[in-house]
Amino acid sequence: LFRSLNYVNSKNQKKIKRFITMNSTDFEIALYELSNNEHNPIDVYLALQSFETEIENLDYESLDMTMIASYLHNIYRIQSSSIKTMVIKVCCSLELIAPETIAEQYHFDYLVAESICQNPPTPTPKIDEEKCSAFRYVSVLLKYRKFLPKSIIQALICLYNTPNNQYKNLLASY
Repeated sequence: LFRSLNYVNSKNQKKIKRFITMNSTDFEIALYELSNNEHNPIDVYLALQSFETEIENLDYESLDMTMIASYLHNIYRIQSSSIKTMVIKVCCSLELIAPETIAEQYHFDYLVAESICQNPPTPTPKIDEEKCSAFRYVSVLLKYRKFLPKSIIQALICLYNTPNNQYKNLLASY
């Protein structure tokens, strides 16, 4: 299915092995496949998890970021909090290898803002991983870029003004 993913069947269970090596073309093809085809959400999650750990080994200049951003936006629309979490983590990893901020250029700031404003899934988990990944991206932007896009600032203000939220102390520290 993916050039860069190895599927192993063991007793009717599909498992995705970690990448041995990944180049920018493999990354783009795999994202294209994930964004344009119906896949089991667990497989999508595992693939994104593998991508996140391998992104630091990619050459940013060889990436077609316009297409990658489009694929990531499509994948983010899958109705799964864990997949949205992984998309934000992949975006954050791309931000870290980029020579300058890419949040606004590729509209990753809107994904982060949406995750910040998102109501927690039902039943409410002890830790909202989607918000945690969004806050990690915010921290990366503040620490390394010394900049926050307006959309993220508005989302943080919206969350701060939400009654009975558990993030007031964290938000006040920003």
